[in-house]
Amino acid sequence: MGIRRLIAITCLPELLSEMEKTHPNVRVELTITRSTKLAELLNAKMLDLAFMAEVPMDPHMFIYPLAYCHMAWCGRSDGRGRARPMTAADLEGERLMTLPANAPLHDFMRRWFELAGRTMPPVSICNSLAMILRLINAGHAWSILPECFALSDEIRIRPTLAMVVPELPMLKLRAARQSDNGSDALPPVVTSAKGMFM
Repeated sequence: MGIRRLIAITCLPELLSEMEKTHPNVRVELTITRSTKLAELLNAKMLDLAFMAEVPMDPHMFIYPLAYCHMAWCGRSDGRGRARPMTAADLEGERLMTLPANAPLHDFMRRWFELAGRTMPPVSICNSLAMILRLINAGHAWSILPECFALSDEIRIRPTLAMVVPELPMLKLRAARQSDNGSDALPPVVTSAKGMFM
């Protein structure tokens, strides 16, 4: 089973607990990585099931929509608060950090700047969402993060979530499997997962 890092951080223990209720003898092999890599592994038939963000996939995949994840610009608060929503102009001169170019979060940042009528400025790249959050909390960067990750109970220090104009779209989360994998065990697992996101 493949799981996007964000989903693993926010609900993997609960997902495994639900799986054990319906399939007490299930043996799980976990691959935790980015969504684009999970899609590659599914296409190569190296995974039975993956929980991931919406990324381009081969047409022979069976897709289960799971949830929409709210996104937010995150940075370290100066304690003063803002009288108005933050704009792209407010981020000029700030270090912006995101995941590599093939990641959905990188695309979110690029699209947000386009919606604001601007070209995305040069950004710093880090391949670890957890490290990006650490750098945000240390005052070294601003980034777009999923709210469920930024506000997770696993996170000791939580960043400030900025209100912005234009608004950020939501991240689509889904499960996917090979359409020729008719395993009866997979739909209940997906149904359990979907309940956690509702």
